[in-house]
Amino acid sequence: MSPLTSPAASSNALAVPDPTELALKRLQESMRTLIVDNYDSYTYNLLHLWFKRPHLPDARPLDDRVILIRNDQYPWEIVRDRILPFVDNIIISPGPGTPEIASDFGVCANILREVRDKPIFGVCLGHQGIAHIFGGKVVKARAAVHGQLSPVKYKHGFKTVSEANTVVGKEGTLFEGIPENLRVVRYHSLVADPESLAGIDDLLITAYAVGTVRVRDPTTGQFHNEATTEIMALQHRTLPIYGVQFHPESICTEYGRQLMTNFHRLTAEYLTANGLVERRPAGIPSDVLAMSALASTSIASPAASGAPELRLVTAKLPALECNPADLTLFLFEWLYGDDQMGFMLDSAKLGDLNSTYSIMGSGLSAGSVTVRYRLADNRAQILAFDPSGYAPAGVERRVVHEEKLHPDTLKPGTTFWDWMQTVVNQTQADDQIQLFDLGRAGWLEDYRYVDELPFAFRGGWVGHFTYEMKAESLPMYSTQSRPHGSSGDGVHPANNSGGDASAELPDVNLIFADRSIVVRYLPDASGAEVYIQALVRSSTFDSSEAPQWFGHIADTSDTTMEWLGSTARSISQALVEFAHGGAKRADNSDNGAASNTQAVIDEIADPVSALSYAEYIAAVEQSQKWIREGESYEVCLTTQFRVDLTNPLKAGSPLAAASNGPLTAEIRDPATMRKLYRSLRRFNPAPYAAYFWFGDIGGGIAGSSPERFLRVTTNLNIKSMDSELIDTDEAIWNEHQSIPTETKGRRWVEMKPIKGTVRRPKIPSPCPHGTMLSPVCDHCEARVKAADKQLANELYHDVKERAENLMIVDLIRNDLTTFCGPNTVCVPHLMAIETYAHVHQMVTTVCGELRDEVGGLKALDRCFPPGSMTGAPKLRTVQLLEYLETERRKGEEEEKRVPYPRGIYSGCIGYISAHGGQADWSVVIRTVVVDHHGKRLSAGAGGALTILSDPHKEWEEVLVKFGSVYPGIKSYIAERIAEQF
Repeated sequence: MSPLTSPAASSNALAVPDPTELALKRLQESMRTLIVDNYDSYTYNLLHLWFKRPHLPDARPLDDRVILIRNDQYPWEIVRDRILPFVDNIIISPGPGTPEIASDFGVCANILREVRDKPIFGVCLGHQGIAHIFGGKVVKARAAVHGQLSPVKYKHGFKTVSEANTVVGKEGTLFEGIPENLRVVRYHSLVADPESLAGIDDLLITAYAVGTVRVRDPTTGQFHNEATTEIMALQHRTLPIYGVQFHPESICTEYGRQLMTNFHRLTAEYLTANGLVERRPAGIPSDVLAMSALASTSIASPAASGAPELRLVTAKLPALECNPADLTLFLFEWLYGDDQMGFMLDSAKLGDLNSTYSIMGSGLSAGSVTVRYRLADNRAQILAFDPSGYAPAGVERRVVHEEKLHPDTLKPGTTFWDWMQTVVNQTQADDQIQLFDLGRAGWLEDYRYVDELPFAFRGGWVGHFTYEMKAESLPMYSTQSRPHGSSGDGVHPANNSGGDASAELPDVNLIFADRSIVVRYLPDASGAEVYIQALVRSSTFDSSEAPQWFGHIADTSDTTMEWLGSTARSISQALVEFAHGGAKRADNSDNGAASNTQAVIDEIADPVSALSYAEYIAAVEQSQKWIREGESYEVCLTTQFRVDLTNPLKAGSPLAAASNGPLTAEIRDPATMRKLYRSLRRFNPAPYAAYFWFGDIGGGIAGSSPERFLRVTTNLNIKSMDSELIDTDEAIWNEHQSIPTETKGRRWVEMKPIKGTVRRPKIPSPCPHGTMLSPVCDHCEARVKAADKQLANELYHDVKERAENLMIVDLIRNDLTTFCGPNTVCVPHLMAIETYAHVHQMVTTVCGELRDEVGGLKALDRCFPPGSMTGAPKLRTVQLLEYLETERRKGEEEEKRVPYPRGIYSGCIGYISAHGGQADWSVVIRTVVVDHHGKRLSAGAGGALTILSDPHKEWEEVLVKFGSVYPGIKSYIAERIAEQF
C-alpha cells in the first residue's frame, strides 16, 4: 500500500470489524445447549451438527457445553430448577410415538408450555410437539416416508400450503442463507395438520415439501410416486421456537450444519436483544454436568493391582504358496480336530476384502480360562478346564472365580459389559513382541523385538455375545412401557433370559486364547504365512497378591518355548502332508460321502419355523401398522428354523423303517461338529466364518457370516470394493464424508453395514453358440455383462434399498458419536456397491476415533445389538419385536404364545485382542447353533422391513437367507444317516 493511501481507501482486509458481529460470534462459540432425547436412535447425530458449526473451535471439549438427558430421566421440576438456568437454548430430538401421548414426549411438553426465555429447536417429534402444544393436531401423513429425500420450499409467514406464494422472505428463520430446494431426509409417518393450524395465529408455517415420494399400495402391492406437500417447518410468531419435520442431522440432508448454525445465531441475537447476555452464568457447574448422559459415555478401568504382566511371543513360519482357505481348515483339523474346546475364526471366502487372516486355538490351553455369563441369574463365572480333556466323553471344568452382578443400565459400572471391560484391561500385553523366525537355523536364538504384526490379533478373548445381551446395553430397556396398541394381542414381551441354562448356550462365552495359531493370507490369496502365538506371564508375578483367577492366565517362558517348539514341528509335518494333497483327499472324502447320500436328502424332515408363513406375514403387517403410527421407522423381523437331530427323517420314512434302530444325526463330539462345519463351509464360505465346540455343555456354533459388525483398530485402512459398473450421481453427504488422513497409532472403530443384495447373472458355459475352443460366444458374454451392470445400477438406485441402508447408517453414526471424539465420526463410503463373485451388495463404511478413556469392549457395548438386526429407533423397535417374535410351544393353548430368544443369532462373534483393545466382531447371520446337548440345530433368518416392504416378498427373502445354510445342514444329516447303514 502506498504511504499516501488512506486506510479507508485500502482493501477490506483492514476494515474495522463490526463490534456487534464480534459479540455474536463470541456468544455462539460459548453457547450452552440442553438436548432432550426422546429415545431416538439419531439424537447423538445432532451433537455432530452442533460441533460442525463454523464458529466453534474443534479442539474445545464437548461435555462442558452440552447437557443431554432422556425425556423421562428427571422430573420436570429438577430439569426446570437445576438444568435450565445454565443453558442458552434447547433442542428437542426426534423419537418414536406421538407428542399427544405423555409417555412419548415426557418433559418436552413442559418445556414447550413453560419456557419462554430460551430458544427451542424441535426436530421431527419435537416439531410435531410444537404444533400439538400450541393447539394444532398431529395426524397421519398421506404417505409414511422413511429414509427418502424430498426437496423443501421455504417461505416466511404463510399459514397454509395453498398460501405458500403470498409471503416471501427467509430473514429471521432457520433457512437464512440456504439455497432454494434443498434436499432433506424424512423419517416420519405423522405430520402437523395444516388445517388445524389455520386458526392459530401464534404459529407460522415456514417450509413445506415438494415433489414426490415413493409409496406402495398395500392392496395391490404396486409402487407409484405420490405428490407430497406436508409441512416441513414451523416457527412461533413471537417466541423463539422453531421446528422442522425432516432430519437435519441425517447423512444425506443438505445444509444441516447451516440450519444448526442459524439456530445458534438466532439464539445469540435473542439473548442480546433481550438483555440476557449479562445474566448468563459463568459456566455449567460440575454437579449439573454430572446429570448429563454424556457424563457416563465411557469407562476408564485401570488394570487391577497385582495383574500379571503379559508379553506376546510369536514364531513365524516361511510363506507357503497355496490356497490359504484350504490350508486354514487343514491346519485346524490337524491341530484341534478332536479338541473339546476348539475354536476358529475362519476367513473362508477367498477374494473377499475382509478375508485376510484366520485364528484358531483351544480353551483347553494350560494358560486359558473361559468367561461365561447368563442373564437368567446375572452370574459371571471364570472357568478353568482340564488340559487333558481331549477324551470324547467330555471335559472337566472348575470355577476359579464367580461373581453375582446387579446390572443397571442407567448406572455405569454395573453391567456385565463393564465388568468384562475391567477383565479385558487386566489381561493386556505390553507393546513389545518377541518374534522368532522359524525359517532360519537355530531359530531359538534368532529373535528380535517388533512393535507390529501384519494383523491385529495378539492373543486375547475370543467368543460370542447373544442378542439377549441387549438387556444390559440399551438404557431403560427393561423399564419401558409396552408398545402402544399392543394390548389384547395375546403375546407377552420376552424376559431377559437367554433360555434354559441346561439346554441352550450361555449369553456370553469368551475364551482367553493365550496360545493361538494365525494364518495370514498373502495378497491376492496367493499363499499364506503361519504364525504361532503365545502370551507369556512374567516370571516375577506373585499370584498371592492378586485374585485367584490371575494365576490361571498365560504361562511362563520355559513352558511356552517348549510348546512353541512342539507346535512348530507338528505344523511342519502338517504342511508336508498338505503339500502332498492332504486337503484334496479330505475334500474328496466329503464329496464321496455326498454322492452316497443323495437318496437320504429327500427323506429329511422339513425344518420347523418358530413363525409359520401366515404368522410371519401377519407380523410384517403388524410391523407396518406400527410404522404407520409412528412407532418405528424400520423393523428387522426374524424367525428361527429348528431341526431335530434325534429323529431328523420324515414320519414314515422308508429309510427309518429299514433301519435296525433309530437313525440319528446328533452332534456328540468334535468329530461330528467338524462334519457339520465342513458341510456348511463347503456350501457357503464366508469372510467371517466361525467354529466353536463347547464339550462340557455339548453345544457349538458353525457360522458363515458375510457381515462385519464392528472393528477397533490402530491401523485404519479404509477400503471398499467399489463396483466399476455403477453410474453414480454427485455425492450429497459432503458435510460428513471427511476421511481421516492420519490414523496410525490412534484407535479407530469401523463399522460396515450391508443393506441391499442382488444376485449376479451367470454367463452360461457353454452357451448355445459356443464351440469347443470358445465355450462362450462374444454375444452371450456381452449380454450377460450388460444385464450384470443393469442389476448393479438398479440396486444402487433402488429407493427401498437405499432407504434401508440410510436408516442403519444414521443409526450407526449415532451410536459411534456416543463414545468417539468430536468431529471424528465420518462416512468414507456411502452406499457403495461392492461386487463379488456371485452378488452385488450395498455397503456403507462408517468410522470414528475412540476417546482415550473408552475401552474396546465398551465400544461394542455402546453399539449393541447390531442396528442391522433391530431397525430404528433401536430401543422402541426392540420392544416391538418382542411382541412379534413369539411362538406357540408344544402343549400350549393356541392363543397363548411365548417369546423365543434369538440367542446367538443377531448377536456377535469375534475377538478383543490383548493389545490396545483392538477387536473385530461380526454380525451373527447365516449361522447354525447346536444346543440341547447336541440334539437340536437352529438357524435364524429375517430381514429389514419398512413401509415399502411387500409382506410376501419379505417371507421369500427369509427363505433365501435360510437357504444359504440349509443345504449344508441337509448334507451333514444325510452323511450321518448314511454312515448308520
